[in-house]
Amino acid sequence: MEFYIAARFDRKEEVRALYKELQARGHKISADWTLHEPIKPYESNQELARQYAFEDIEGARRCGVFVILYVIGDYASRSPFYFHPSVSRRKTFDDVLEEIEKG
Repeated sequence: MEFYIAARFDRKEEVRALYKELQARGHKISADWTLHEPIKPYESNQELARQYAFEDIEGARRCGVFVILYVIGDYASRSPFYFHPSVSRRKTFDDVLEEIEKG
């Protein structure tokens, strides 16, 4: 299965660890935004901002699993959006993988 994990840029090391775990389980990453360089302010780096946006949107479009639709951990009840029927709240990323791999 092909994954795209959306997260804040300052959490890229956590996402990299998740990517490694996914790849070790035989999954693919549709777009690895953790390789992007910090480019704020975007106005001063418009070409890279455009490139990164394109890569990320294409990765999200191609993936089979878009992980932002899973809210993981202690913050799973901090937003009313997390209670939307299309969002799955889980305690750990392993819980997400178990659910996905079961089909």
